[in-house]
Amino acid sequence: MNSNKIYPNSYELEEVIANIANRPFIDSFTQSRGIFITHSEKKTLSQELSNLFFDDYDLEEIRKVAYGHSIKHTLTGFLIKSENSEFDLISFYENIRINETSHRKKGVAISQLIKINSKPGTIEKYKGTIEYERRRVGRIQFLQNEKGSFDFYIHKKDNGIWQVEVDCNKSTDSGEIFNLFDRNINKETQIETIDLDSLTTKSTISFFDALAKEGLGKEWRFVDVKKLTFKRGKDTGKDEDEIEETVEEENLIGISQAILEGKNLRENSFVKQSEAAGYVFTAMTFEYENKETPYSIQVKAEFKGRPKVFEVGISSYISRSGINEEIYNEILTESEDRYYRTLFWDNAKSIYDNFKSK
Repeated sequence: MNSNKIYPNSYELEEVIANIANRPFIDSFTQSRGIFITHSEKKTLSQELSNLFFDDYDLEEIRKVAYGHSIKHTLTGFLIKSENSEFDLISFYENIRINETSHRKKGVAISQLIKINSKPGTIEKYKGTIEYERRRVGRIQFLQNEKGSFDFYIHKKDNGIWQVEVDCNKSTDSGEIFNLFDRNINKETQIETIDLDSLTTKSTISFFDALAKEGLGKEWRFVDVKKLTFKRGKDTGKDEDEIEETVEEENLIGISQAILEGKNLRENSFVKQSEAAGYVFTAMTFEYENKETPYSIQVKAEFKGRPKVFEVGISSYISRSGINEEIYNEILTESEDRYYRTLFWDNAKSIYDNFKSK
C-alpha cells in the first residue's frame, strides 16, 4: 500500500511521547538506542527526545505504542451456510474481490486466497490478507493515518458449510471481512456467529462454565479462573456499558473450585449475587495444564466491542522444570498459537450451539 511519508515535527513527537507512551516504554526505547537521560520527568524527557531525528523503524515503534498495538493476536470467526450444497466460498470470495468496488473503503486492499500446505488427512485451508488505512481525526498528523493488516483463513466443514477464522490484531478487524461477505450473500445463505445477545444471563453463565471444562479438549486439564469480567445486563434497563467490573484471581477461588468439582457454576454464591444484580459475564481467563507434559496455558475468552464479537487469545504459555518446579515463559510458534485459539473457538461454537438449541 503506497503512502507519502511525512516526518513528524517536534511538537507532534513531544505530544505523543509525553501523553500517550508510558514511562517503561520510553526508558526501554531510549536505552536500546544508547540514549541515557537520567533523573528527568516524563515531560522533560519527551522534550529532549522530540529534538532528535529518528528513522522509519523508530517512528513505527512509537506509532504502534500510540495506537495500542499488541503482539498478542486474538481469533474470532463465523460460519457461512448455504442451502446449495455445491456452494463454493473460495470462488465466491474471488468473485467479490474482483468485482466489488463500489462498497470498498478507501485505503482497503484485499488479497487473493492462497492454499496453505497441509499434511495428508488434515483440513485444506486457504489464507487471505486484508490491509487497511484508517484516518483518525486529530491535530497530530503523525497519528492520523493508521496502517494495519490481518490474515483470515477459510476452510470447508461440510457441503454448503464453510468456516472463516480471523486472526485479529484489533477487535475491529473481524468486521472488515464479515461485512465483505454479509453485503454480498443472497437469501439462500446465512452467517452464524457466537452472539452474546442471543444468550440469556443464565445461559451465558453456563456457557463459560462449559467452556472452562471443554475449551481445550481432552489433552488439557482445567486449573483455575485467573480473571473474570462482567457488565450490566440488557435486561436491567440500563446501558450495558455503564458498569464494567473485573475480578482478579484471588477473589475467584470459589469459582475455580466449583468448576473442578463439576458443580454447576450458577450455584456459586458470588455468581448468584452477580446474576441477581443483573450482571452478565463477558470475559474469562482460564488456566489449563497439559496432562502429559509440564506445560500450562492461559486462554482469554471474551465478548468484545459493538456488536459483541467472541474472541479467543493466548495470555501466557509456561513450562515447569526441576524439583522446585521453576517457571519458564515459553513462546508458541505462530501455527501453534493459532491452533490453540482455533481449537478453543471451535469448541466454544459447539457449546454455544447446544445452548441455542435448548
